[in-house]
Amino acid sequence: KNTDSGCYHVADSSAVYVAAEPNCAKQHGFVATIHDDAKNFFLMSIFPPKTPFWIGLKRVGADFVWADESHDRSTYWAPGNPVAGKDCVYAVQTTGLNSMW
Repeated sequence: KNTDSGCYHVADSSAVYVAAEPNCAKQHGFVATIHDDAKNFFLMSIFPPKTPFWIGLKRVGADFVWADESHDRSTYWAPGNPVAGKDCVYAVQTTGLNSMW
Protein backbone atom coordinates (compact mmCIF):
# COMPACT_ATOMS: atom_id res chain seq x y z
CA LYS A 1 0.00 0.00 0.00
CA ASN A 2 1.24 3.49 -0.81
CA THR A 3 0.79 6.67 1.19
CA ASP A 4 2.34 10.11 0.95
CA SER A 5 4.94 9.05 3.49
CA GLY A 6 5.92 5.66 2.14
CA CYS A 7 5.00 2.27 0.83
CA TYR A 8 3.73 -0.54 3.05
CA HIS A 9 3.79 -4.26 2.46
CA VAL A 10 1.57 -6.46 4.59
CA ALA A 11 3.07 -9.94 4.73
CA ASP A 12 0.61 -12.79 4.43
CA SER A 13 2.40 -14.93 6.97
CA SER A 14 3.04 -14.37 10.64
CA ALA A 15 6.58 -13.99 11.86
CA VAL A 16 8.42 -13.29 15.06
CA TYR A 17 9.93 -9.81 15.23
CA VAL A 18 13.47 -11.07 14.69
CA ALA A 19 12.29 -12.50 11.34
CA ALA A 20 10.09 -9.53 10.37
CA GLU A 21 12.90 -7.01 10.75
CA PRO A 22 15.35 -8.65 8.27
CA ASN A 23 12.49 -9.43 5.86
CA CYS A 24 11.70 -5.73 5.72
CA ALA A 25 15.38 -4.86 5.30
CA LYS A 26 15.59 -7.22 2.28
CA GLN A 27 12.93 -5.03 0.66
CA HIS A 28 14.93 -1.88 1.56
CA GLY A 29 12.50 -0.94 4.31
CA PHE A 30 11.88 -1.33 8.00
CA VAL A 31 9.04 -2.38 10.28
CA ALA A 32 6.36 0.35 10.36
CA THR A 33 6.81 3.26 12.73
CA ILE A 34 3.94 5.23 14.28
CA HIS A 35 4.65 8.86 15.09
CA ASP A 36 1.18 10.40 14.91
CA ASP A 37 -2.53 9.64 14.86
CA ALA A 38 -2.69 9.77 11.03
CA LYS A 39 -0.15 6.93 10.68
CA ASN A 40 -1.84 5.02 13.48
CA PHE A 41 -5.25 5.29 11.77
CA PHE A 42 -3.77 4.34 8.37
CA LEU A 43 -2.15 1.19 9.75
CA MET A 44 -5.34 0.21 11.57
CA SER A 45 -7.27 0.56 8.29
CA ILE A 46 -5.15 -2.04 6.47
CA PHE A 47 -5.36 -4.78 9.12
CA PRO A 48 -8.47 -6.73 10.12
CA PRO A 49 -9.83 -5.76 13.57
CA LYS A 50 -8.06 -7.34 16.55
CA THR A 51 -5.13 -8.51 14.36
CA PRO A 52 -1.82 -7.80 16.11
CA PHE A 53 1.10 -6.66 13.97
CA TRP A 54 4.71 -5.74 14.70
CA ILE A 55 5.71 -2.11 14.76
CA GLY A 56 9.24 -0.81 14.52
CA LEU A 57 9.73 -0.09 18.20
CA LYS A 58 11.93 -2.23 20.41
CA ARG A 59 13.68 -2.03 23.73
CA VAL A 60 17.39 -1.21 23.66
CA GLY A 61 18.73 -1.14 27.19
CA ALA A 62 16.31 0.90 29.28
CA ASP A 63 14.85 2.81 26.28
CA PHE A 64 12.60 2.02 23.34
CA VAL A 65 14.06 2.87 19.93
CA TRP A 66 12.28 3.22 16.56
CA ALA A 67 13.46 1.21 13.53
CA ASP A 68 13.76 4.42 11.48
CA GLU A 69 16.10 5.83 14.15
CA SER A 70 13.72 8.69 14.92
CA HIS A 71 13.56 9.97 18.45
CA ASP A 72 9.82 10.56 18.64
CA ARG A 73 8.46 9.81 22.11
CA SER A 74 4.81 9.31 21.06
CA THR A 75 3.30 6.18 22.53
CA TYR A 76 -0.01 4.41 22.57
CA TRP A 77 0.82 2.05 25.44
CA ALA A 78 -2.02 -0.09 26.72
CA PRO A 79 -2.53 -0.06 30.50
CA GLY A 80 0.19 -2.19 32.11
CA ASN A 81 2.59 -1.88 29.16
CA PRO A 82 5.44 -1.93 28.46
CA VAL A 83 6.03 -5.22 30.24
CA ALA A 84 9.42 -5.93 31.79
CA GLY A 85 11.34 -8.54 29.81
CA LYS A 86 9.40 -7.96 26.58
CA ASP A 87 11.61 -6.17 24.06
CA CYS A 88 9.56 -6.04 20.84
CA VAL A 89 6.32 -4.12 20.37
CA TYR A 90 3.16 -4.97 18.47
CA ALA A 91 0.03 -2.91 17.84
CA VAL A 92 -3.54 -4.16 17.81
CA GLN A 93 -6.78 -2.37 16.95
CA THR A 94 -8.87 -1.73 20.04
CA THR A 95 -11.94 0.31 19.02
CA GLY A 96 -12.67 2.02 15.72
CA LEU A 97 -9.30 2.83 14.16
CA ASN A 98 -7.58 3.28 17.51
CA SER A 99 -4.78 1.01 18.60
CA MET A 100 -2.74 0.19 21.65
CA TRP A 101 0.68 -1.41 21.99
